[in-house]
Amino acid sequence: MTKEEARAAAFTAINAYADAIFAAQSARLTAKGTYLQRKATHTTPPTNGNTSAPDSIADTPTDENETGEEYFSFPAQMHTSASVNVSVGPDGQSFLCVFEFDWTADGMRQRYSVTGPDRVDSGWTEYDPNASPLP
Repeated sequence: MTKEEARAAAFTAINAYADAIFAAQSARLTAKGTYLQRKATHTTPPTNGNTSAPDSIADTPTDENETGEEYFSFPAQMHTSASVNVSVGPDGQSFLCVFEFDWTADGMRQRYSVTGPDRVDSGWTEYDPNASPLP
């Protein structure tokens, strides 16, 4: 599998994950008045286009009591790690979904970001996860 093929497989999965996250965020905003944060689903992102099981689903951010499983669940095997960050700015509340996997051939981490509530996809970027400072 090439990096482009791995990105394409991940992108198909990301669209499904993002659809579920966006629906859940809408439900959460209606129910509680805020969006839900979500720590990364994996302590180490999947590699080379392979899937792996999330290993930190039960983790909650320090200022949340919920894992997000109350609103949506991730599949048993994922192409990427997924996290959700929330913010409040002059235009109101928003959230950022970050999806990542590692490509070991060049040591670079692949990142795809989507912001909400109005979906804006940033496209793929890559960075060295061992470099300082991290993006």
